[in-house]
Amino acid sequence: MLLRDLGTVSFGPDIREGVAEWNGEGETVGGIIVMRQGMNALDVINGVKQKLREIAPSLPPGVQIMPGYDRSELIDASIKTLQRDLLEEAVIVSLVIIIFLFHFRSALIAILALPIAVLCLSFPCTGWE
Repeated sequence: MLLRDLGTVSFGPDIREGVAEWNGEGETVGGIIVMRQGMNALDVINGVKQKLREIAPSLPPGVQIMPGYDRSELIDASIKTLQRDLLEEAVIVSLVIIIFLFHFRSALIAILALPIAVLCLSFPCTGWE
C-alpha cells in the first residue's frame, strides 16, 4: 500500500515559532537592539530614539514602533542619585575635615582634592598602560 492510495500529499504552512504578544493585545513583531561593548548606553538609546523618529513618517498606516523596555529613565535617575550623593558626601567630608583640622586653608587642600579624584576616576586615562 502506498501513501497516494490513502489520500493526497501536499505542502502545508511552516510551523510557527517565536510568536510574540504585546500586553495581551495580540501578536506583534519584536526586535532587540544590541549595544557594542564599551559604548555609552544613554547615547545608544538616544540614537535609536532619533532614528525611530526619522523613520516613523515612512511606516505604513496603522504601523507603529513601540519600545518594550527603555532603560533611559533608569539611567537618568541613577545619574541624578549619584550626583546628589556625591554632593552630600563632599559636604560631609568637608565639614569633618574643617572640624578636625581647625584650619580652613589646610582643609581646602583636601576639600579640593576630593572632586578632582572623583573626576579622575570618572574619566580614566587609557594611554598610561
